[in-house]
Amino acid sequence: MTIELTGRPNWRPWAVLALLTDALIAAGARAWTHTVWSSAGLVTAVLTFSMLERRSPAPVINQVLLRSARVRAGLLAAAIANFTLAGALFVLPLLLQRERHLSALDAGLAFLPLTVPFAANPPLTGKIVARTGPRRPILAGLALLTAGSTVLARTVLAEGAYHWLALGLLLTGFGISSVLPALVAAIISAAPSGTTGAAGGLLNAVRQVGATLGAALMGAAAAADTGWLLLLSAGVCALAWLAFALTHPSAPPQ
Repeated sequence: MTIELTGRPNWRPWAVLALLTDALIAAGARAWTHTVWSSAGLVTAVLTFSMLERRSPAPVINQVLLRSARVRAGLLAAAIANFTLAGALFVLPLLLQRERHLSALDAGLAFLPLTVPFAANPPLTGKIVARTGPRRPILAGLALLTAGSTVLARTVLAEGAYHWLALGLLLTGFGISSVLPALVAAIISAAPSGTTGAAGGLLNAVRQVGATLGAALMGAAAAADTGWLLLLSAGVCALAWLAFALTHPSAPPQ
């Protein structure tokens, strides 16, 4: 993301994200009039943002970056990884407390399998990236996220035992801690010359957008069957894996 000369962050992309989030939350609350107005504002904001981006001599999003297929695939993977993590962190504690009647403390302790990989895995991922490059850890991480979300969905739908929930959380933790560190290296190395700073900023912004939408969408549908929502996470992780797998690992930035 670029910063305006006044030192204030550009408000246009955040207006789009705020209106989209508001529309999702309103839809989840079945406030249909609110949803319609927010959706109309969202369409207006998107059109305005697109028009101003085309006309601006210093657009918010550096279009040179998006010409690289590897950068586009990496940004998609980053958004979906944070979408999956934020969605799981939002919906699973509600599930454990509401449907399994765990206390807040017990629900927090139940999440320990998710946290262990974040302490143990990043140093290993760093060594793998240094030795073989970021591609393999990214694909492995997205595959683990797909498997973890599938196991979590199966556990919720079938009211499975805790060991299945622990397995899903462990797979998700290893997936996130594999894919995110490797994505930094992948996107920075794939960015065209002179755009590495913009690439790092765009990566962080896209990750936060994914997390926001994950929490908003899961929150909007919290009253629905949470198992199917976790299958949605598994599906988008599989799509991210496919998108990254189809990018040529040695293709030079354009």
